[in-house]
Amino acid sequence: MNRVQKIKEFWDQRAMQYGANQKATLGEIAVRYLEINEINRHLDHGKKILDVGCGNGYTTKIFAKNYKSKIFGIDYAPEMIEIAKQNIVESELFGEVQFNVQDCLDLNYQNNYFDVIYTERCIQNLPELKLQEHAILELLRVLKPGGKLILIECSKTGLLKLNKIRKMIGRTEISDAEPWHNKFFDDNWLLEFAHNNKDIFRLEIKHFASTYTFLTRILPLWRIFYYFRYFQYVPNIGELGYFKAYRILKTD
Repeated sequence: MNRVQKIKEFWDQRAMQYGANQKATLGEIAVRYLEINEINRHLDHGKKILDVGCGNGYTTKIFAKNYKSKIFGIDYAPEMIEIAKQNIVESELFGEVQFNVQDCLDLNYQNNYFDVIYTERCIQNLPELKLQEHAILELLRVLKPGGKLILIECSKTGLLKLNKIRKMIGRTEISDAEPWHNKFFDDNWLLEFAHNNKDIFRLEIKHFASTYTFLTRILPLWRIFYYFRYFQYVPNIGELGYFKAYRILKTD
């Protein structure tokens, strides 16, 4: 079994362990709602939206309750998709939702189809840089000209910077932030990739969880804010940490 298959199996096991609970894909509730808040800034009614790596459909369901849009949720872990479908059956939704098992490296959608595409820690599950590049190119293929690609992914660049600060103040480095099944983004690589790609009009990198990172990774206040889902209303200050939003606007 290769590494890609092992990672896929890992997420199937998480689905069976946690079901529809948001912990199936992320344990930090505060970060999850910061992610949702950041993606929400780019959504609107009447759009075709793709949730890539939707997991058990936790985020997809939230947006389908708020937007009269057509939302497609895909994941390569069949167990995740099965739970997502079950979780949506009796829900009162404003929009339309479809869940399918698909691989982000080979999408079954036509060119220029979606208005908005987003991920939540999905591309970082691809263990090689060339696979991450392939996935981003595939997402750009199915994104409409002028459309938005919102990649909520973790940054190796940000983690190194954070550990440097921790070391300066006498705290130990965070050694387990990047788990075995992840390959965090290299910001410099992505900036160069965007610069050389004619389909990318603009790339912006946002530290949407800087305040949260300061309070939980610099100050020893982790458990106080771990389950604070309303952290999205706390002002975000600075550029700290490895939780980032890579916002790509496709050339019109």
